[in-house]
Amino acid sequence: MQGAVAIDLSLAAHLPLGTVWERDLVAAVRLSRCESKYPPINRGSKMDTLALVKSWHEHFQVPVLDSPSLPENRVEMRLAILEEEVQELRSAVEAGDIVEVLDALCDIQYVLDGNFLEFGLHKLKYAAFSEVHASNMSKLGEDGQPILREDGKVLKGPNFFRPDLAQFLKDN
Repeated sequence: MQGAVAIDLSLAAHLPLGTVWERDLVAAVRLSRCESKYPPINRGSKMDTLALVKSWHEHFQVPVLDSPSLPENRVEMRLAILEEEVQELRSAVEAGDIVEVLDALCDIQYVLDGNFLEFGLHKLKYAAFSEVHASNMSKLGEDGQPILREDGKVLKGPNFFRPDLAQFLKDN
């Protein structure tokens, strides 16, 4: 495998427990086990989270719908998972635990992408996201500057337009 690193596990016996070396060794072993079955994530380029989550769905036999739908037998569970992850983010922020904040944000992204897959919206994600981005950029004021509420929330400018997401669902 290109870029793979051979790990001499016999060295582990000589490392003190609880060190950075032990943590890195454990992480390397875990990664090598995963990479033997699944392709590694290219950490040097932009990551396609949707493709990674789709791979997970396929390996764990979690549904991936081909066309937009709200499956009655799974939609409530999908929403509950997302709400649980958002609550974990709130708890981590309130505790001031940046590691748990990072974990919660990654989990939220994973669940969001899972929802795109289970609701059959994954083929529309990038086009729809670009439309929402364009809409958000239209919130700028006439002077090209953001209009901010007192608490920092960005407000809609005079040229704001709502995203037209229905256009992406017409042919589906």
